[in-house]
Amino acid sequence: MNWNEISISTTTEATEIISNIFIEIGSKGVLIEDPSDFYFQEKDTLAWDYIEEEVFDYGHEDVKIIAYFSQEENIEEKISDLKKRLDNIGDVGVDLGSLE
Repeated sequence: MNWNEISISTTTEATEIISNIFIEIGSKGVLIEDPSDFYFQEKDTLAWDYIEEEVFDYGHEDVKIIAYFSQEENIEEKISDLKKRLDNIGDVGVDLGSLE
């Protein structure tokens, strides 16, 4: 099966909120790339054998969330729905980041 991807940059604190929005609009799964998940590596060098350098390309604060949608789905409709939900999210007391 082939998949369409929609990605968005956010913060660690907003990861669950944004991931949930993707699931609500029909994503079949999300991938979360959060560099802060790997900060502990510096404390325990035996914890990991290898971490892809690209994980750190997003900066230390930006989290990249990638949502997957079937190619049979109308991706433009999904993007429109995502934008509406993000515009209407209001003040949730969490820094949502750039949402780009």
